Amino acid sequence: MCDTVWTLWFHGDATHGISAFRHLSTHHLPQNMEIARTGAMCSVMTLLVDIALAQGMATSEDAIARLPPPQLRALFESTIQHLYVHATDYLTGPLAQNDSTYSLHSIYNLLQNDPSPALRNRVESDPWTFPSTDCRTMWQLWYRGDDAHAEIGPYRHLKASDVGRKAAWNLSRARTVMTRLTNAAVELGMAASVEDVAAMDAMTLDMLFPALFQHLIKPLPRQRNAHQVTYQTVYRMLKQTTLVVTK
Repeated sequence: MCDTVWTLWFHGDATHGISAFRHLSTHHLPQNMEIARTGAMCSVMTLLVDIALAQGMATSEDAIARLPPPQLRALFESTIQHLYVHATDYLTGPLAQNDSTYSLHSIYNLLQNDPSPALRNRVESDPWTFPSTDCRTMWQLWYRGDDAHAEIGPYRHLKASDVGRKAAWNLSRARTVMTRLTNAAVELGMAASVEDVAAMDAMTLDMLFPALFQHLIKPLPRQRNAHQVTYQTVYRMLKQTTLVVTK
């Protein structure tokens, strides 16, 4: 079951003397643990951690690992509930039931393999992939879209099935970071709601960004600034205990 793998991912298996699976490479794992030798475990656990971080349920992956078993279980149930309600934001289809008994592969099999037919048809005539950008640029793309690809619209509306498996990981990381920035805008009183942020023009979004960025991650190395840090880098920082998340 997925909940069992969640516990193994963060707390390991004391019975077999195995530490947290998230720190292990394939050759460290028992040969009979077939599930741990596939990409399914890493893919699904990464997705669930992304959701927990994006929704403010946890401040970092290491913080999750420090939770005692009851709290770790409660976090899993909250994360699965979010995935169930918003399944099509992350998966190619809805989950069949609303509980914590999903198998790992029932979720993995719904992770996208290819772009949706509509996007695939458009890409054949006008190649486009979800971009790797600095965090400030993605902030604009997330809410205002890209004039060069106006048919795509604001990136926040993209679903995993729109971009294909490889690009979907970048979409997931961007969603995690943009959600945290948006939540910061509401927490700091710079916006009344997520909808308020979505209604802002490009200039207003750009004016807000520096304060939101500093609220989310500090301190940055002196030689770098928000124009130089990619959203993937911010995502990695969100998963490290060195990140200071202000309230």
